[in-house]
Amino acid sequence: GKWAMRAGPREAVYFEPSKVKAAIVTCGGLCPGLNDVIRQLTITLEEYGVDDIKGIRYGFRGFFEQEGELRQPIKLTSD
Repeated sequence: GKWAMRAGPREAVYFEPSKVKAAIVTCGGLCPGLNDVIRQLTITLEEYGVDDIKGIRYGFRGFFEQEGELRQPIKLTSD
């Protein structure tokens, strides 16, 4: 059998895109090309019909610390 699945769109979507909430978080640091990865994730989610896409600031810490307005997730769009 196959040990890996080829990436790309699927024939069947097993969730309701309008109900999906997606959050993208990175660990920070220098990582060339990471902005392109985040942008493509956002574009692909929008193509599937997902409207609620958030970016989490300050890495994993951003999930837990809620003090200050900069701690709020930001809405991501392909624009």
